[in-house]
Amino acid sequence: MQIINSENPNNGSFLLHKFNSDNTDNSKNNPDAQNIDKTKILELSNFIDTWEQEILFADNGFYSLKGKNVQGKSKEFISELEDLINSKIDEISFSHPIFRTVAFKVKKDKLASILQKMQVYENQQLYNWQMEVFDNALKSAINRAVLYKNNEDIIAASFKNGLSIIELLAEKEQWQAKTVHAKLCDFKSQFFYSIILSFLDDRDINASIYYKKYKKFLINIDTEKLETALQKLEFEIIAYNWAKEVFSYNLSEDEQLKKLNDIDNENVKTLAKHFLKDFSALDKQEKDKQEKEKNLKNWQQILEIAKTDVNRAELYIDYTLKENHIKAANDYLKQIKKFGFIKTDTDEFFNLLSEFMDDFNAFKKKDLSFFRACLSESDYQFFEKLICVDEKEYILIYSDFKYLQDKLKNNRKLSQEEKYNFAKLTIYVYEFLKSDKNKSPNIVERTKFLDAICSYFVDLKKEGENK
Repeated sequence: MQIINSENPNNGSFLLHKFNSDNTDNSKNNPDAQNIDKTKILELSNFIDTWEQEILFADNGFYSLKGKNVQGKSKEFISELEDLINSKIDEISFSHPIFRTVAFKVKKDKLASILQKMQVYENQQLYNWQMEVFDNALKSAINRAVLYKNNEDIIAASFKNGLSIIELLAEKEQWQAKTVHAKLCDFKSQFFYSIILSFLDDRDINASIYYKKYKKFLINIDTEKLETALQKLEFEIIAYNWAKEVFSYNLSEDEQLKKLNDIDNENVKTLAKHFLKDFSALDKQEKDKQEKEKNLKNWQQILEIAKTDVNRAELYIDYTLKENHIKAANDYLKQIKKFGFIKTDTDEFFNLLSEFMDDFNAFKKKDLSFFRACLSESDYQFFEKLICVDEKEYILIYSDFKYLQDKLKNNRKLSQEEKYNFAKLTIYVYEFLKSDKNKSPNIVERTKFLDAICSYFVDLKKEGENK
């Protein structure tokens, strides 16, 4: 009867077979006792197998250990398992002493088999860890060179460090000279290629300088594609410098283009014109921003002083600003003198509202201070709120406005004053519902209020017809 795992021929089955042939009086007189002892040996074997699985494969078992964490742990786990087995053997009562010998033989063979598996796993994990350390060290050398690509000393030190790592690895793995040469070539290629790519990403001319200097080291790299990218970079840098210099002359647009036409290379010329256009746009944007800030600052002065002395406020108009600001400030103060307030010019009101509806992004960049003289304070605040809405809010306001326009189209024609009230009511619906719940109102809530507005204007028509 084979009751012990057959992977090791000396795992205890021989002793059982030998016991069967001993023909002692004890075995003749008590054959049942012999069978019970054999079953106990089988139970012990199952016990060891079960704990082997637990110790090796459990969530926190031996096989859950990775890398350097597994070092020296096989003996620790085996010692724990051996203590369990010894305790189990001590609990077993055998009718013949030889079965206790068999039990210890089973323990020894199984532990030896388990330890062998653990040591294989431990060696593999330690090997993988070592390879990972070497690999990370090489990557670190390259990454450090990339991060400090403008520091020649660090680049040289990182390169030397990488070569040393490969030498250590070659010694450990006992590489042949041919393999060492291949690994060194591969490292050098990746090292300089990574630095070139980093310079290229930064649009730095050093990318071309490094490429020309270290091109001989690049292997398994699509140099044709790289050269195309580097040539494009060179064109861009030359074109940028041309455009920057021409722009600094403060020439007229025609004179600037005339200067750029002196460039022989058509690619560079086209790019230079593109950069020049960008410079002009950025310059205008910056000047507009500065002008807007000066306008607002000047209006704050005028408005504050006009509260107590309108005549003195005229002295604070900044005549270095644009003509339309100066005109708006004078017109504003004239109306305040005459009426004490500003009455909204409905034509200007609708012009601004149309700009909001037709081109939201352009409207958000607008300087509303130029409209101080033609909008009442409440209407001025009304448009300031519109400038602050986001794109999602704009879409809701726009759709509500168009919805009401379409509903009223077949009912009546609005007067100028009614159109003015209609427009403000439409947008106030959104603001009212939003402030009520501090979130964007849903379509059901908005439609209910919009339909009420529509009914209001329709009822006004009926009242007029009945008079």
